[in-house]
Amino acid sequence: MLEETIKEMVKAAVLEALSEIEFTRTTEVNNDVMTTKQLAEYLQCSIPWLTKNITKLNIPHRSMGKVYRFKKDEIDNWLANREQSKSNKIYRNSVISKNTEMKIV
Repeated sequence: MLEETIKEMVKAAVLEALSEIEFTRTTEVNNDVMTTKQLAEYLQCSIPWLTKNITKLNIPHRSMGKVYRFKKDEIDNWLANREQSKSNKIYRNSVISKNTEMKIV
């Protein structure tokens, strides 16, 4: 009876350790390179919109014929740069507006 209990405990511990290893490996692979579908989900946009705008918006990608792959870290950097660019434009526009108002008055 004690032997059966020990076997069950060891089996449960091994299965738990294996499931954690598999989860880690799968997560690393999925976070490194994304398909078009995965990127569309990540950006919360449609696949047709994404494929239409890959080159127009300079979205970092690798193409293998008609198939695209995207590195998550490059996408994150691209998004951060776009946000920075938008805030710079807003600031420049507000400065221009203030200067224009001052010239008119």
